Amino acid sequence: MGYVEIIHKDGSGIRIDEQGIKEATFDVCSKCGEFKDMINGFTVGFHGLSLLWVCVDCKGAVQA
Repeated sequence: MGYVEIIHKDGSGIRIDEQGIKEATFDVCSKCGEFKDMINGFTVGFHGLSLLWVCVDCKGAVQA
């Protein structure tokens, strides 16, 4: 089966899949440039400022 994601302009949204509906937060990945769920991604920051956010799919390529 697949899933449906509804993403609002502020980055909030919901994901509907075979397990039900869950709220999610989305952001644009700094590497691939696509809206992705923020779960399991990571943020690179400096002195409390977020500089980059990388999705779970690109995380391995950036850490290598």
